[in-house]
Amino acid sequence: MWKIAKMTALTIVGLIVLAVVAGRLGAFAPLLPHKNPTPVDFKTLELPASPNKYLVAPEGFTEKAKPDEAAPSYAMAAAALKAKFAAALANEPRIEVLAESADGLQIDFVQRTPTIHWPDVITVRFIPKDDASSTVAIYSHAIYGYGDGGVNKKRVQHLLGLLK
Repeated sequence: MWKIAKMTALTIVGLIVLAVVAGRLGAFAPLLPHKNPTPVDFKTLELPASPNKYLVAPEGFTEKAKPDEAAPSYAMAAAALKAKFAAALANEPRIEVLAESADGLQIDFVQRTPTIHWPDVITVRFIPKDDASSTVAIYSHAIYGYGDGGVNKKRVQHLLGLLK
């Protein structure tokens, strides 16, 4: 009896280790497509009921969605803020840019989680306030599942930190 239990336990541990290693190597990525998202229109954005998303936006920028956090202001033009963000984004792991708006002020990208490589889609809109200041709207959300363990909130706060 103990021999069977021990073998079962070792098999389960082995499968877990194999899954983690395969995930780290990106083996699950082809099984979890990111589905090129429809570009986000922040004005009409409606948030899902699930908790696997996080939205930062300036007051009044979203008409239907209530931001989780108010967006900060930056003492630089929107184009300069975007350039700073793009430079910082180049150093972030597991990022793939999906699209950029015609005006160049909105970027959609996917970032995959470290272990299983679940894709999360992030949209960043750089918003001019005047010639010398700007703000952002950032929406990060999971494609798969219901919960996210706070990953999207941490990601958005990390992205905001890159802009300081």
